[in-house]
Amino acid sequence: MEEAGSQADEREDGRETAGTWKPSKTVLWPSLEDGTAELTWRQRLARVMELRAILGLERFHQIDVARRQGAGWGITTGVHHMQHLPGLVFRAADIAVAKATLQRAQRLFEEVPRQLELQQDWERTPIAKDLVLVGGGHSHVNVLRMLGMEPLPGVRVTLITRDVETPYSGMLPGHIAGLYTRRECHLDLNILARFARVRLIHGTCVGVDLEQRQVLLAEQRPPIRYDILSINIGSAPRVQEEVPRSVTPVKPIDGFGRRWARLLERLPSWTGPKTVLVVGGGAGGFELAVTMHERLKKELAQLGPSAATVTVGLVTRSGLLPQHTAGARALAMMVLKEKGIELYSGYEVSHAETGVLRCRDGRSLKYDECIWCTQGSPQSWVKSCGLRTDQDGFLLVDQQMRCHRTDGQPLCGDIFAGGDIASVDGHPRPKAGVFAVMAGLVLWINLRATLRGEKLVTYWPQSSFLGLLNLGDGTCIASRGVLAAKGAWLWHLKDWIDRRWMWNYFEGLPEMPSARVDVRAAKALGDQAEVLLRKATMRCGGCGAKVGASTLTQAQVVLGAGDDAAVVDFAASASRVVSTVQTIDFFRTFIDDPYLMGQVSAYHALSDVEAMGAIPISALALVQIPYALEEKQEEDLVQLMAGASTALKSVGCALVGGHTCEARELGLGFAVTGQLEENAMKKSSMKPGDALVLTKRLGTGTLFAADMRAKARGVWVAEALRRMASSNGPAAKILHGHGANACTDVTGFGLIGHLLEMCSQSQLEATVELSKVPLYEGALETMAMGIESSLQVANVRLRRAVKSTEEVRARAAYPLLFDPQTSGGLLASLPKVAAESCVRELLAAGLEATVIGEVTGPASELEMITVALDLALKTFAFGLFPRWTNDELPCKLHSYTCVASPTEIPGAPGFTTLSGGQDGCLGLTPEGDVHRWVAKAGCARGFTMEWSLSILKDEVGQRLQLREVALSSGPVPDIRRPSFGEDPAVAAVALMDSGEVFASQAWYDEGQDGTMVCPDWRLVPSLQSVLVVSVACGGGYAMALTAGGGLMAWGSSLCGAMGLGAASHVSEPTLVQGELARCRVAVVACGESHTVAATFDEEERLGSVYSWGLPTDGRLGYLDEEAHAQRSPRVVPWLEELSQRTFKGTPKRSSLRLPQRITQVACGTRHSVLICQGTIVCFGGDDYGQLGRSKDDLWPSRPGQTLPPFVHFPMLEDPKRVGTQEEARRLCCGPFHSACVCSQGHVHVWGLDLRQDGLEVSDGPWTVPYFGPERPVVALCCGAHFLVCSAEVVLPRMEVPVEVVQEELLLGCCEESADGNRRSSISWRPSHLPPKCKEESEHHRSLVRELERSVQRRLLQEQREEQLRREREERRERRLQEHTEMWLQFLPSFVPGSTIGPQMQRLWRQGLPPKVREVVWPLAIGNVLRITPELFEIYSRGKEQSTTCIAFDLPRTFPTLAFFDEGGPLHKDCERILEAYTCFRPDIGYVQGMSYLAAMLLLYLPSYQAFVGLCNLLNTPSVLGLYRLEPQAVACRARVFEQLCSQQLPAVSRCIRSVGLTPEMFLIDWFLTLFVKCLTVDVASVVWDLFLLDGEVVLYCTAIAILRILEDRILHPDGRRGAKAAAPDLESCCRVLNEELRNRVNDPDDLLWHIDQVRRKAPQRICAEIRAIENTEFGTGQRISGR
Repeated sequence: MEEAGSQADEREDGRETAGTWKPSKTVLWPSLEDGTAELTWRQRLARVMELRAILGLERFHQIDVARRQGAGWGITTGVHHMQHLPGLVFRAADIAVAKATLQRAQRLFEEVPRQLELQQDWERTPIAKDLVLVGGGHSHVNVLRMLGMEPLPGVRVTLITRDVETPYSGMLPGHIAGLYTRRECHLDLNILARFARVRLIHGTCVGVDLEQRQVLLAEQRPPIRYDILSINIGSAPRVQEEVPRSVTPVKPIDGFGRRWARLLERLPSWTGPKTVLVVGGGAGGFELAVTMHERLKKELAQLGPSAATVTVGLVTRSGLLPQHTAGARALAMMVLKEKGIELYSGYEVSHAETGVLRCRDGRSLKYDECIWCTQGSPQSWVKSCGLRTDQDGFLLVDQQMRCHRTDGQPLCGDIFAGGDIASVDGHPRPKAGVFAVMAGLVLWINLRATLRGEKLVTYWPQSSFLGLLNLGDGTCIASRGVLAAKGAWLWHLKDWIDRRWMWNYFEGLPEMPSARVDVRAAKALGDQAEVLLRKATMRCGGCGAKVGASTLTQAQVVLGAGDDAAVVDFAASASRVVSTVQTIDFFRTFIDDPYLMGQVSAYHALSDVEAMGAIPISALALVQIPYALEEKQEEDLVQLMAGASTALKSVGCALVGGHTCEARELGLGFAVTGQLEENAMKKSSMKPGDALVLTKRLGTGTLFAADMRAKARGVWVAEALRRMASSNGPAAKILHGHGANACTDVTGFGLIGHLLEMCSQSQLEATVELSKVPLYEGALETMAMGIESSLQVANVRLRRAVKSTEEVRARAAYPLLFDPQTSGGLLASLPKVAAESCVRELLAAGLEATVIGEVTGPASELEMITVALDLALKTFAFGLFPRWTNDELPCKLHSYTCVASPTEIPGAPGFTTLSGGQDGCLGLTPEGDVHRWVAKAGCARGFTMEWSLSILKDEVGQRLQLREVALSSGPVPDIRRPSFGEDPAVAAVALMDSGEVFASQAWYDEGQDGTMVCPDWRLVPSLQSVLVVSVACGGGYAMALTAGGGLMAWGSSLCGAMGLGAASHVSEPTLVQGELARCRVAVVACGESHTVAATFDEEERLGSVYSWGLPTDGRLGYLDEEAHAQRSPRVVPWLEELSQRTFKGTPKRSSLRLPQRITQVACGTRHSVLICQGTIVCFGGDDYGQLGRSKDDLWPSRPGQTLPPFVHFPMLEDPKRVGTQEEARRLCCGPFHSACVCSQGHVHVWGLDLRQDGLEVSDGPWTVPYFGPERPVVALCCGAHFLVCSAEVVLPRMEVPVEVVQEELLLGCCEESADGNRRSSISWRPSHLPPKCKEESEHHRSLVRELERSVQRRLLQEQREEQLRREREERRERRLQEHTEMWLQFLPSFVPGSTIGPQMQRLWRQGLPPKVREVVWPLAIGNVLRITPELFEIYSRGKEQSTTCIAFDLPRTFPTLAFFDEGGPLHKDCERILEAYTCFRPDIGYVQGMSYLAAMLLLYLPSYQAFVGLCNLLNTPSVLGLYRLEPQAVACRARVFEQLCSQQLPAVSRCIRSVGLTPEMFLIDWFLTLFVKCLTVDVASVVWDLFLLDGEVVLYCTAIAILRILEDRILHPDGRRGAKAAAPDLESCCRVLNEELRNRVNDPDDLLWHIDQVRRKAPQRICAEIRAIENTEFGTGQRISGR
């Protein structure tokens, strides 16, 4: 441990030396700061032992850092990060077992042939056992890594996880403080699962069935069977049910990052003093409090002095850090006091309200934001799953990590658990990540031993561990045993531990072995065969496994018009023709989740039918199942077809049969039949002028090809799968409704392939705007890796039909136009006037839609598709611009004009290369023209572009194509002086594509008439014999970099900047000698009086930086006061030292340490800047802040500092993600400032402040507004006091050819101006009418403005209502999910007919979850009639006369669902049930309204149970009397309803009586259908829930609740009050209670609340009378027993 180095570091940061830790004092003697008043000798000895353990770890840290200097983190691959675990968690013989396991994994990791042999054994061996891992916690990620290094043949491993990215809890506080990005502190389970060959299922576990050995999943997914189960699901937040929005729970940790980002987004809106409270005094709460304090302080400081002031408080029940040592608590208290964080100790928070925390003792704490970080609790299903738990509800495991049943019975399958969810019996430990990591090795060894029938090892959790608490300011508190310390070196130790652990599970994963193919024989067959064999080891699935379009065409497979589906017409009758469509689709699997595979395959197959505007009605399945035991094949088939059935049912398509077969891998396909109700949307129906609309993104081919190679991030794959598992049916319906002329689905042939089919069949051309094509996140990244789908090569052959420029083809998104898609979106051609409204409706429906191009006209040539950019390069300038007169040179400045923000240069083209000089610049256009821009006489801002420089030609007069231009950074030479032509000075240099170099002594000249003329450019002939790759120009001299890495210089320099020794004037290019001649130069830059070059050796991976010229100010990287000039290259010494150690003040990134590649160098007048692996390094003069320091810190004097004082590393932060550093890409320097373009397209400037008049210094780097990802900068350069850049700007789309304001359009555009003339020549006012007078026009304008305001108010109101509706739905979904889990606990112990407890009744009255109704409804209805399945079959064959009405009623039952229409999925079942009932009760027969009851039951129950429910429901007196149409039953119910209505709603009761509306006119219809006919399904379902629980009283309460909701509408039909309000009448009341009812009563929660209110206010007398009516059979006069 370099203790002296840490001391120097702390002095450099300005901290007191008390922060430096002195072991002799701290360890051996008591200290109040350390929390010890006295120490025994035994305690002192223990502290010495703890110190030795920490120093041993620090020594390993330093050794590992030294190893990584040469080859980066890669030197530490393998399983070395677990080598220390056997001695910590094992004893006796188990230590040898653990070491042998690690050595075997290490050996397999290093032996590639053995890895390949194991992989082949794993692939060939049939599946015999299922190992299921539930959760992606720290223990399981270790198991996954070991599985990848040592696969187990015959074992199928399944990982079930809720999130594909799991956070590392140790780095979360660092992420909060802005020290780590989200990706740096999250493990990607998708990549890890791919590496381990594990099946990843993205789902939530809600229980375990021990008897059936199944893991139960949420969202109605079928359960997953297991032979061995391992649980590592962490813990859930221990918070109240209804959490206020201002309270942010920390757990689950994986969602806290997103919630924290939203909290930061709210910071700019904060005003005044704010209080942020953290509830929880443990290690997590303490770390969050201090890191949040640091982050919020930094964020608010950037917002300026007007920002809010924040006070952070820490609320704890049992003191601070109760599980840590007294020393750690003492140090933590000091930290809280230093930072000003309030500690509220002894506050036991009972619940949180909005803005207030309530404590159990009556005290309260006010807050603005609250972070909830209390101890976690297990998920609700853990306690009820039948496994033993501890007193806190966590799973109790033995020392082999095995779980046991609560009843003592043996488990049907071995179940293990690890991480926070598990507690080791007899060895309680805190819920800390360190124990989960250590348990991972034990878990892997015992899982493997169980599968192989070997002996298990015993886990001995260590009693003490090293706790490192991040303080957010570069320091850390460490506690281990009885020792506690604080310092900056502990933060570096923690950072190393965390980054090293994360690296081993992400970047440090070994490459997946691939089969080696002998291609020697293939070479004789040609290049194509060789390429095919090389790629044959990893072929794509999905649509990437299709055969190319050209192959199908040549084989004459495509017949007819080639539409998505075949249209077949047949005569249903003499006058009616039915059109059906048929299609088939099949592909092998490309994802591991069979359920999701079934969904995606089904939606993909349905897409062909839906693209033609047809409705899918039936499907046949073709399934291939991998070789395995029969029970495993059964499991695969169940999962696969469950997913497929879910997708088919969602669109009303019936699965009517199929065929299965065995194969090496999973595969699924469907033959789908659909019915056309209207004209089909065919590919050949495009019209000229149509807009092209795309409804899904592109990129699935490359994403899943990368996923096969474990290169795609999990969030990319999860987002793509989420969108792929959705139907194109709703989009097709909307497109058809807006008059789409043609449509197809984008699948295997890519966007270009399918668009080409439409164009060729329509004989039209189309244009696609590349920048508007939507892409999946990650698609550009994977394509940039060179990862393509197998079908990409065949699709790219279609580029011969594509017309595009070189600029378009160079775009990263261009190859994705040919990317094969699986379950892609629809590509539709529809009239342009309808495109905008169509896209708006698609977006409102929650779908994706983008207008990507248009159909242009008839096809005239082979190239039918044009790919263009709707982007244009625009040139901008800002800064300080000189004013000068005609008789003065530009360098004689009198004043400046400040242009503070980027302003477009009028008439300037876009440039791909810019080179700046003292008072202007040269720009190279994409066409190869060179333009120059300079401040001219009388031009205040200098925004004038001059001639295009196109005079550079070869010997035969052909124009030369330019590649690069460079401009002198010094003053412009006076070309009018007599000796100018003899001086070899160079002012500009240009490099051609051919490698020729042209130079000029002046880059512009002023003619006799005051205009600018072009100087003479001359070829440099001596450079024609070498290949020049780059040029640079300094103050009178030039440099040429050759392909061999040599550097040649010529021109004039008096200070040795050419590097040619004593030579000051050289007319011919000469090779720079010295040390540089023995190196390979990579980049070079020239300043006015110095040069900097960087070298790099590809073989040895070594590099250096050399400089020469004027050595003052440190511009060369060193100071030499004695030397007047450094005339030969000299290495920069301190950059060499960066390869040996890390300096305080540099970014904590290994990428900054040499040897690394220097990608770019730039020079100013007195400073130099370079980019090293995306990081900026500045050195030299800093009089104007050129190094990026703040103006208060120029030329600091810091004793003991190792780096020279003229060196600085400016941090360039992303303005949209505070705390995140951007990578530098392009760099330029002016004399007193520097500018850099970063990875996100932002421009950062430091040095001279270009935003203010005068020569002011900017306070560190600042971000230029206007530029960013939306407007990325592609070229930039610096002048003396300004900056010029070219950026990509989206071109505006002119939808209306004439620029007319909407207000003028409404008013007729005929207003007269002040001089009596009409203001506009365009008029929509009839010609026979006179012009409007001024008063009339002004009156009409006021009316239009009022109309606009009312429309805006209405739109805002609709938006607010929509937002409230979505929030209600989200709350309802969350509540239903929670209730589902609770019902799953109640139902196993529920006995039909028994008394229902109060808790279950309370839960029931809040509405049953849909999944629970299929179980509870049959139990609640019962089967008093004892109907059997055989009886149902007998009655369903009979016929009765009244059944003829059923056919007329079914299509009117739930018409919006179309389930019960003829041909619908439930039509036959409903018809069968009703016919069976008429035979079962011929005395009643079929009565209108019964279809609603049968349909409601069928939506939740199978056919037989629905029939049982219908018969028993109609047998109750509540319903039977109404269907018998007994007058007494109707009259009694109407009388009771009138009494209840008069008591609850007297005004409504009087209104109904006054208009002549009797209850019989609406109430009986409501009761007959149990409100199903008048309400929506989800609202009526909750009424049924209550009715089945409480009986007929619910019907009356529901009717009154509906009238309560509609009261205002009934009493005020026109919405107005007062004398002018319309009085209600019979027509308006009937309209409200019939037509408007369904739309106004649409919230189940709202209706439940009103029902509860009515029931609370209902008199007991009326309730008793309702129960008497309910239990009376009218017609017989008998009473029956109550419910």
